[in-house]
Amino acid sequence: MENRLKYKAWHKKTKQIVVINEIYSSLGIIPKYHCTGKSDFCAPERDIILMPSIGVKDINDNLIYEGFIVKEGDSFIKVIEYDEQYAGYGLDTKAYSYEILGNIYQHKHLLEDAK
Repeated sequence: MENRLKYKAWHKKTKQIVVINEIYSSLGIIPKYHCTGKSDFCAPERDIILMPSIGVKDINDNLIYEGFIVKEGDSFIKVIEYDEQYAGYGLDTKAYSYEILGNIYQHKHLLEDAK
């Protein structure tokens, strides 16, 4: 069975999106994350911002992660954020298709352009 829990992360020091391959932790120890970016490395929790997959794919069959900027339908641009009030991400996958445009760390200009 495929592991459905997938993560990416914003690595604060290298300023890149990395794939989280494994999370290492033991009692009383701050977790470390085995990452793949330009090369494999381990990062402490303080150096990354976790971006969990939301379990939905875009029109190009790419997984959508929290912190991504997507186009909803033909025009509306949306940031993928967890909404605690509704216990979800607010995507209507039956009514709209989504396309990944970027992420909030590297492509902030997309949000300005959308205003």
